[in-house]
Amino acid sequence: MEQVCRSLSLACMTHHRTISRNRKTAFTLVEIMIVVLIIGILLAIAVPTWVSRRQEARATTIVKDLRAISDAKTRYIGETGQVSTASIDQTDLVPSYLRKWPEGPFKTPSDYVPNAGNVEPTYKGVTAETLQDPATRTAAITSLGL
Repeated sequence: MEQVCRSLSLACMTHHRTISRNRKTAFTLVEIMIVVLIIGILLAIAVPTWVSRRQEARATTIVKDLRAISDAKTRYIGETGQVSTASIDQTDLVPSYLRKWPEGPFKTPSDYVPNAGNVEPTYKGVTAETLQDPATRTAAITSLGL
């Protein structure tokens, strides 16, 4: 009988050691929470930077497109001899002066308006100068929803 108890005791000890080893290889809740906290801190640093860079890239695209439309309008007026106050349409500029009409950052070409020859082109009512002026840039980016 004593031998059975010893064997049983040995089996229980072996089982206990197996469980103890398994516990040591798993992550504790505190370790997982620390990892999640570190990831959260890194995201808090990276996401605002990424968003502002994306907004800057979109604003730069709009300014570039508005400059291309303005240049095309200038060439159109110069070659046709049209009065600078006359209305200029997208069809007047494409394909002779612009290869294709700009789509902008959201792929909506209708957001660009060429305006009359003596008025700067706009994107949703905002001119390139407004997007380039440091005093009005942030407000313009916000109003455009970039």
